[in-house]
Amino acid sequence: TPSPSPTPLPRPEDTAAQFFSAWELADYDTMYRLLAQNSRLVVSDTSFAEQYRQAQSAAATTVVRAELRSTLMRDRAATAAYHIEWDTALLGTLQADSTMTLTFSGGQWNIDWTPDLIWPGLASDNAMQMTWSIPRRANIYDRDGLGLAVDGKRVIVGIVPGEVISEDVTLPALSQIVGVPPEELKARYAGSPVTWFIPVAEIPGEVSTLHYPTLSTLPGVSLREKNVRVYRPGSLAAHTIGYVGIIPSGWQAAYLAKGYRGDEWVGLVGLEQWGEPYLAGSHGGQLDIINSQGQVVKTLAQKPAVLSRPIYTTLDRSFQEQVEEILGGRKGAIVAMDPNTGQILAIASHPDFDPNEVVSPSTVQPSQPVTPTEKSYVNRAMAGLYHPGSTFKPIVMAAGLEAGLFTPQSVFNDPGFWDGLGSGFRKFCWLKEGHGAIDLVTALSASCNVTFYQVGYAVNQKDENMLPDFARKFGLGKPTGIGLEENAGVVPDMQWKNATLNQPWYAGDAVNMSIGQGDVNVTPLQMAVMYSAIANGGTLYTPQLVAKIGNADMGPEEIIQPEVVGKLPVSAENLAAIQQGLRGVVAGARGTARHIFLGIPVAVSGKTGTAETATEKPDAWFAAYAPSDAPELVVVVLIENSGQGSGVAAPIARQVFEAFFGYALTPLPPIPEEPSD
Repeated sequence: TPSPSPTPLPRPEDTAAQFFSAWELADYDTMYRLLAQNSRLVVSDTSFAEQYRQAQSAAATTVVRAELRSTLMRDRAATAAYHIEWDTALLGTLQADSTMTLTFSGGQWNIDWTPDLIWPGLASDNAMQMTWSIPRRANIYDRDGLGLAVDGKRVIVGIVPGEVISEDVTLPALSQIVGVPPEELKARYAGSPVTWFIPVAEIPGEVSTLHYPTLSTLPGVSLREKNVRVYRPGSLAAHTIGYVGIIPSGWQAAYLAKGYRGDEWVGLVGLEQWGEPYLAGSHGGQLDIINSQGQVVKTLAQKPAVLSRPIYTTLDRSFQEQVEEILGGRKGAIVAMDPNTGQILAIASHPDFDPNEVVSPSTVQPSQPVTPTEKSYVNRAMAGLYHPGSTFKPIVMAAGLEAGLFTPQSVFNDPGFWDGLGSGFRKFCWLKEGHGAIDLVTALSASCNVTFYQVGYAVNQKDENMLPDFARKFGLGKPTGIGLEENAGVVPDMQWKNATLNQPWYAGDAVNMSIGQGDVNVTPLQMAVMYSAIANGGTLYTPQLVAKIGNADMGPEEIIQPEVVGKLPVSAENLAAIQQGLRGVVAGARGTARHIFLGIPVAVSGKTGTAETATEKPDAWFAAYAPSDAPELVVVVLIENSGQGSGVAAPIARQVFEAFFGYALTPLPPIPEEPSD
């Protein structure tokens, strides 16, 4: 009788391969089921999974790869050699070779598990530990090196309840310094253990120094310093500089993948966010295996930190302060730009906010960062959308001239209204009695609506895409590329109207666009870019907020060069006619802003604009440059729901020019009630 053939054992490499595949997928349940019985008696499934998670988290691991290299089987025991690679966010790829033991029982191969299988050297009492090296956050400066966002001190003011001798004496005195009512201060430490230090407010370091003689003598009051981000002075350029904060939950994965630890404060908006790679530098770290006493058993990898780099903005801090003071409490925005480089010298938006209160609030529990929600956090200069009103008219004039439909000397008649769309669709000029006979250049100076109705209508009759195309070539309807959060605006055309409103394009759409109304929407920053191009002879620049990136180690600085993004689609002759019309706004006999700029020592060219809104009062615009013959500064002023451009925005723009050129500021005149533009 022949002897029966022995049944071959399953292959141990199949079990090992299954274990490694599950590891790569972080499927710890499957991995645990493949362990030998004696291993499962030593480690629970929860502890097993947690040991893998802890090690990989400590190493900031993003991807695990495990590859079986070879197996050796002897009777009912086997060994499997394998190679592991961990891709980490901070230390690159970690690699190691190891060996696992398998035993055959119950009809299958099982793994004899120890923590050493996670990574060689991880004995039962050992753990992985990352020691982080995080550079100091670099500063943000103005163009001359004056601080805008810098390292500073905040002082935590605390109460030790058991040491307060008289609340009637201590709390009123403390209230005068920290700006918190006495009853609120008392509520913040009420019920706390009498020996504890209870934070009740935060104050700037300089306030603590100023009032130290009082603070140091109030029984029960104790002070502790901390390093914080300080924005100075106060709310200056707050929308542009931005602020830092705890990494939002939705951003955690992205920052962890960049090598962040996860509990850092990072730039959330503005230049703080844009400049995060420079301001934060690059984290460094050392990954060790440590024993239960915290002693280093083995260093697995290390990486030095890369120093942070300061940012020097194009802003002029003193000028920025003046511009914000000029804007005052009005809801709106001011942009002041160098037309020859695109550099932003000042940019203001109101309502504003104090970043110091966001980062280190003094009126709430100091450890709780504020999350901004109010509309004052909208940067109206970049993200606010408005009808441009008559500041749009240079585009219409350019299109009419370049199309060959008109010349600068073309004469129009304005009786105060226009019936070109039919008597049932009569359109009116802002000047009720009309401008009478008027040439195209003077019509720009006088902001004659009837003239521009006719020009826009004629351009649209020749080519329905021409007017929208010209608007886009003047920089509208798309982001400027400044690098911060901004709105692209809207330049309506046939495709846009059909897709957005499911309506056809009418001649009336072009007519409304011709005076900056209808569906066209722009930002003040876009208008600054447009008027800079008109001022400098036709070159469109990307607006620039960063002048250079410094090096903390005194190495070479990175100078940010001006970026040309296009040319205006206007001949030199026709652009000169537009410039002549804009000069006439201020200096011409029929100019809408002539009375505002009487006596100013510098020649100014500009355009008023009064844009209808959904409210009773229109938005007031003034876009201008000076000196007219060799422009150094473009100023765009937008004041929401305030009145006419000539009566509201133009006087504010005059003060901005006076501040820039060093003249005394002319007091703002009363806002006129008569119609204007």
